[in-house]
Amino acid sequence: MQKNTNLIFYFPYKKVGGVSILFLETAKFLSNKFQIILVDFLDGYMGRRIPEFTLHKNFEDEEGYPNNSILILQSTFIWRLKDLNKFTPETKILFWNLHPDNFAPLKIDKDINKSKFKNFIYSIINILFKYSYNYNKKYISLLEEHNSIWFMDESNYSKTQEYYPKNKFLFNLLPCFFSKKKTITHKQIDKILNFVTIGRLVDFKIHILNHLIYRLNNLSEVKFKLTIIGEGEEKPAVLNFINQLDLKYEISFIDELNNLELGEYIYDNCDILFAMGLSSLEGASRSIPTFLLDYSFKPIEFNYKFKLIFENTHFNLASEIKINHLETSSTFENTINEILNNYTFYSNKCYNYWLMNHSENIFFKNFDLAISSTSLTIGHIISNKFHQPDIITRLYYYLKNKPKIGNNNVHGFRYPSN
Repeated sequence: MQKNTNLIFYFPYKKVGGVSILFLETAKFLSNKFQIILVDFLDGYMGRRIPEFTLHKNFEDEEGYPNNSILILQSTFIWRLKDLNKFTPETKILFWNLHPDNFAPLKIDKDINKSKFKNFIYSIINILFKYSYNYNKKYISLLEEHNSIWFMDESNYSKTQEYYPKNKFLFNLLPCFFSKKKTITHKQIDKILNFVTIGRLVDFKIHILNHLIYRLNNLSEVKFKLTIIGEGEEKPAVLNFINQLDLKYEISFIDELNNLELGEYIYDNCDILFAMGLSSLEGASRSIPTFLLDYSFKPIEFNYKFKLIFENTHFNLASEIKINHLETSSTFENTINEILNNYTFYSNKCYNYWLMNHSENIFFKNFDLAISSTSLTIGHIISNKFHQPDIITRLYYYLKNKPKIGNNNVHGFRYPSN
């Protein structure tokens, strides 16, 4: 790919989030190889942190995007772009699947606690949703035909394949990138250890956090404190969970740190890190023993098997917690003791995992292949009439978001009704 090719990383979002951080990291690294454009609010997370030699386009008042460009998106239904008409038909598109539910179809699950009548209504609604599902399936088939979907890990691939079993997805993996950080070469373990967890306090992340808090309460031979870095609407639920425990250790909260502050905090104040996704690489890239956390939308009612980052496969930095994550008796306490007794060994293992899977050279090789392989254009999307949502999706989002329409100023992606 030539230097004069524009790479447009599109993610208008005002709060801190993994996609914004990943796009910023990638922009910095690729700015000496391509012309980079970041699309965000003027006061968005990326918009306030534009790297040197990188252009910023405020999507709210941009008149048009340049030709000879590749648009890079977190996987989404492209009608959600409010300014899709500002791209030229020749603009190529690369969809980067960064969450297993990026292409999740509309569905309402039945609930045994609901009345038979309500569940009957849910069944009728799900029948209507099949129309939307078939639309999605055709849309994704077009993306696949042009080799435009690339998955950050095997978990994203398998979940998307599970949603659309009749689509035969290519096993295209484009793992997350994380730049080299200052590594810890020697660690003096204090009498009171510093455990840290990073992650937004949202619905699919708080259950594993609560489970971690509970399991840490069983560490009888280790003195430690836990710092939770992250904010979100589910923080009251976490505090309520903590208040129900007879807690044997100290917990403190830090709502938000910018990239530089976070890195410095982790380097200076973290002995063991617990995180999912890109946040887990904050530790591994610094030679800090790092546990991966998987996600769940409901409380975890069994012994979840905690694993270190180098124990994963196919670049998985988080997957949905299922029964195969169960262990009959807890190995967590023994693993913590093993780390403390062989700290340098585990530090090196985590660092080498980052080096061989998510470092600069590994990423560029995969990224160059991805952008060279996609042949999908904005023109293909429009000619196949996928630039507008289907009628069922339009109706669903209108009814679901009617009170919020016009009031969502956190992200720049549209619902069918606005």
